[in-house]
Amino acid sequence: MRKPVSWMLCILTGLVLSIVTCIGAIGEDQREPFPIIPDEYMQTERIVAGLSISNGEATCNGRLAPYGTHSCSLEMILYKKNGGGWDKIQTWSVSATGGNQASLTRTYSVGHGTYKVVCNGNVDGECSSVTSEVVSW
Repeated sequence: MRKPVSWMLCILTGLVLSIVTCIGAIGEDQREPFPIIPDEYMQTERIVAGLSISNGEATCNGRLAPYGTHSCSLEMILYKKNGGGWDKIQTWSVSATGGNQASLTRTYSVGHGTYKVVCNGNVDGECSSVTSEVVSW
């Protein structure tokens, strides 16, 4: 009597595991990759902007990675909030060839206020842009 029960438990366990695996696979197909690059960007793999401020020194970061062996250029702009708008404070740029990524890390002395970094990328004529988090100091 024990053998039929054991076989039934094995079959039931296998069935439950199969159902759980199928449900998990369906959930994975619906997740989006990170970072999300819109479909219109065929040559840009990733563009990133970052900003941190410590004791009046802003550290600005930008990175642009192309697909394949495309050339690319990156412009990184530090902005300060002024009323309802933003004033351009400082601009840096760099370019790369042969599929290498273009990256920048720069520091800049800032006063008290609210800041952001905008990175504009160009990969063989394909333009993209990203904005960092807004940081107040």
